[in-house]
Amino acid sequence: LGIMRILIETPIFLDISYIATHAATGFPANLNANATVPAVVTYLLERLPAYYQEQGIPTDSVDAVLAVATPIPADINRRVHAVIAFRNLPEAASLAAANKRIRNILKQANLVHIPAINPAVFTVPQELALYQQMVALQPTVQALFAQGDYQTALLQLATLRVSVDAFFDAVMIMVEDVTTRHNRLAVLQQLASLFEYVADLSKLNVII
Repeated sequence: LGIMRILIETPIFLDISYIATHAATGFPANLNANATVPAVVTYLLERLPAYYQEQGIPTDSVDAVLAVATPIPADINRRVHAVIAFRNLPEAASLAAANKRIRNILKQANLVHIPAINPAVFTVPQELALYQQMVALQPTVQALFAQGDYQTALLQLATLRVSVDAFFDAVMIMVEDVTTRHNRLAVLQQLASLFEYVADLSKLNVII
């Protein structure tokens, strides 16, 4: 935990898988130290919930980040604090619930490949409205992700709440028409992907 604390609190933006791989080169070849690298990385990451618990940060916030983040503790820390700020928003509970629902629907669909979104297939105004808002937001949030400004990115994505709620109220996903069904699944996949630049919000236990 001491290593992780130093990397987070300094902060030093180092990938612990790189550190572990580099350290493995110092061992004799017959020990096959490289084979232990994944286990070492997993062990170090598993220490993080305890580190954040000391700060009163819920484990589900950490789990949500670890589900999607690369093993760079300083970057993970940025994401965790972005999620903490997000879960205090009035939109958080609804969007966390929507992400859970999206996960379940995509799992139920069990498609290996979902085609790209085709706006010409939309038949319900609410699906077009959600798609247009996602398209409008995407350049902004992707630039924020690239800068590591995860908190502002989630604040931007929180503005989707009304459109997401309206979409689920008005749109049936698993319709018989394959083209329509796949197009709606593609909308959900893109929506989930936007949030997953920061964390898997479906793991958050936020009460509505």
